[in-house]
This record gives sequence, structure tokens and C-alpha cells, in this order.
Amino acid sequence: MTLRSAGSGLLARDLRAPGEVALEGLKNLNAPSLTRHAAQTQIWVGMIALVVISIQYLLLDVGTASVALEIVIILVICVGSLALNSPTGVWAPAPIFLIVLGVFHLGLAPYWVLGIDPNLPRSADYIWFSGPLGVKSLLLCGLAIVAYTLGVAVSTLHANRPQSLSKFVDVEIETSRTSWFANLGAVILTAGLVVWAFIAYSAGGLGIFVGPYQEFLALTKGSLLPKTYMVLGFGLVLTVMAPIKGLRAFAVGAFLVFAFFAFFLGLRGEILFPLAAAVSVVSLRRRLPPAWVVLIGGVAVLALVNAAKVIRQSGFAGLSGDGFSASPFVAIGELGQSIRVVATTLSWHEVLDEPFRYGATYTVTIARALEALFAPNLRLPASQDFRLMNSEVADRAGAIGGSAVAESYHNFGPIGVIVVFVLLGLVLGAFSKTYLSAWTIALYAAISVPLLNHVRNSFVPVVPAILAGAAAVAVIALIPIGLQLWKNRSRWYRRQK
Repeated sequence: MTLRSAGSGLLARDLRAPGEVALEGLKNLNAPSLTRHAAQTQIWVGMIALVVISIQYLLLDVGTASVALEIVIILVICVGSLALNSPTGVWAPAPIFLIVLGVFHLGLAPYWVLGIDPNLPRSADYIWFSGPLGVKSLLLCGLAIVAYTLGVAVSTLHANRPQSLSKFVDVEIETSRTSWFANLGAVILTAGLVVWAFIAYSAGGLGIFVGPYQEFLALTKGSLLPKTYMVLGFGLVLTVMAPIKGLRAFAVGAFLVFAFFAFFLGLRGEILFPLAAAVSVVSLRRRLPPAWVVLIGGVAVLALVNAAKVIRQSGFAGLSGDGFSASPFVAIGELGQSIRVVATTLSWHEVLDEPFRYGATYTVTIARALEALFAPNLRLPASQDFRLMNSEVADRAGAIGGSAVAESYHNFGPIGVIVVFVLLGLVLGAFSKTYLSAWTIALYAAISVPLLNHVRNSFVPVVPAILAGAAAVAVIALIPIGLQLWKNRSRWYRRQK
């Protein structure tokens, strides 16, 4: 018997489950991997792109429409490059993050390219949309996209061709551990959904689930509801580590029902970020639809996004009004509003000549924790502490969300955008260059949702969420070890008797 046939048999015995393709992991084993030569090419091309975009940023001798088209083309090339060189293609963690970054920051690009009025909510927004701040915002997004791709390339620089079969079998033997993580993830997800529903219902009764988004925010302000979203994302990603059946199927089904109502309620990122992370984990154990199927489905989703906007503003009754349009442009423009935060932050430093924060928004979580312990009288309320970027944006520009691009610029300028996104690429590239063990996937569950959430939100909750998730992973992993030690101890006592 050859090693290949022996390995296939072992994989079949270990992975086969009803409704699953038992050897899907073996097929993925033969997928192309990023070679050293390909990584070097990506690095050199990326460095050239960084220089070109930086020169454009400094000279500002380009039109908004041409820059928008340029950055979109760069995004497509970068996503395609990462997808072609990832074991699971476009569904791998690295390209998934880049797609999310592009959707939430370049949604207004079609309006620039085609010269369409985006119907921005405030007349003042047209000042940056039509002026130099719009161009610089797009170029900063371009720097972030290229820098992130560079980080992924560096992370995978020493990746080999597809691993040997024996290595892959060693990883896949951990299926029992994977099921343990997935079952505990289902419990966490189900409990999180129950807590979310209880808090929301206590705040506004059944009407809160069908009312406008602003009413939902007002009724749940100050509650623990925002903290449940990280729990839901963490639980969902753990749950899909193993084939979805039994308790896991119930938990995922409950999440999808929650997602349907929550999405139309206006909770876009709270739904899309966990789903994006979960999809990248599912791709590790089964083949997902090709890109063209996703593109067609994406058009339908964009129409749903636009419907969600109408519902968020006026409830479900708004769908029958004349203001509803199913245009994909309207929908993607609705998602891509994070560039407003980039333009707003640019205006603080480019127009008002304010100093950069030099890391204050990244260290504020630790700083405020220390202040609470040693100097509680000096600790400002969160709404007044402008080291919290979400507080500063809300106070100076309104409830327009956040942006990872804007926050990195706010701290260190254009160089900060490059450095921060290279680091993000290094982290997520590490989860995309090889086949992952149960431990690694569980760690990805703790990291992925907070980082995806940071795409359009403040950095403040990222570190606490990752630490809490990592601690939960450690506890879940240690429970079987503790149980085994207890069993061994019991056997030893019985032998002594």
C-alpha cells in the first residue's frame, strides 16, 4: 500500500461524516501554495505600487475619478493575487479581510468613476467628496490595500509548496479536538443569542425588532448589547470548525434567523464580520462556490443591503415607499461610507493642522485601565476622552462609524497607514499560508472577528476582545486535559484499593 492510499484511508476514517465530502481536505492539499518566487514578486510589485501612490499623494496632480478607478483596480489585483496563492483561494483569511476592507472603504468609487450623485446625507460631505480630501482619502485606502498585501507576502515568504501528506494527516487526526471546539462554540453561540434577545426585548419589547435603527440604538444605549456581538462572532467561528450537525446545526440555524432580522434592523457589520470569518473557516474543510456564483449572489445581497437602509431609517413600512431602489450602486455606496471617516480625519490634520496622536488611540485601553486602578478621579468619561477615536469622531462629526485606515492615519500619518496594514497582513497571512490545526483555527476565531470589526470601528475593543477570546480558547482546550487527568487519578485510586 502506498503512502498516498494509506493516508487517504486514514483521512476517510477520520473525516467522513453524513453530508460531508470526506476527502475534501485531501483535494485542498493539492491546491497551489505561495512559492518563495511568487512572494518575492508580490513584494517588489507592492513596493513599486507604494512609491507610485505615495508620489500621487504628495503631488495630488490627479483627478478623483481616475484615482477611484486606479484604487479599485489595485484592490482587484491584490485580492486576486492573494486568492491565487492561498490554499483555499479567495475564501482564505487574508483575501477575505481585504475584500471586507475594500467593500467598506471603496463603496463610493463607482459614483466617482461614473460621475453619479451619491446623495450624501449632508451637504458638507460634498466638499470632501468633490475636492482634494476625496482624492487623498482614496490614496490612503490604496496605501492600506498595497501595504496589507505586502504584509501577507512577507508572512508567506518562506511557505513551501503543499505540505507532505504525512504532515496533513497529522493535523487532520485532531478531528476529535476540532469537534470539541465546535461543540463548545455552539453552546457559546446559543447562549449569546439568548442573551442578545433578552437584552433587546427588555429594552423595547417586540417592537424593537421591527422599528427603525435609530430607535433601536436609543433603546439599547448603555446596555451590554454591544458586547454580545463579539461573543456571537467567536461562537459562530468555533461552531463551523466541524461539520454542521446536531447542536451545531441548531446554533447556526438560530444565528441565521437572528442575522436576517438584525441585518434589516441595520446591524450590518455585526452580521457581515462574523460571517466573513466563519466562511474562511468553512473553506478549510469543504469546497465553496466559485467566484462567479458569489458575484451573482453579491448583487442580490447588495439589493438586500439597500432594503436594510430603508428599514433602518423608517422601519419595514419604508419598503413600500417611492424612495426604495434596489440598485447595487446604492447598496454598495451605503456600505462604503467608512471613507467619510478617512476624509474627516484628513481634514483635522490637512486643513486644521492638528498634531497626530502618535499611538494614543491604540494604547488608550491599557491607559484607561491603569487610570481606573491608580487615578480614578483623573479618568475622563469615555464620551469625553478623545484618545478613544470613536468618541472623537462622534463628538466632532456625528455617528459616522470608524475606519482602520483613518485611525492609523490619525496616529502616525501616511507612514502609519503603511506600518499598521503591513502588520495586519503579517498576522492574517500567518493563517492563510498553510493548513491549520484545531488549536490554530480556534486562535483565528479569537483574532478574526475583532480585526474585521476594526475595519469600520475604533481599535478600542480589539485588544480586550482578542485577550478574552484567547483565554476562552485556552479554557476550552484545557477542559479535556483536566477531565483526562481526573480519569487517570480515579483509575489510580481504584488500583490502589
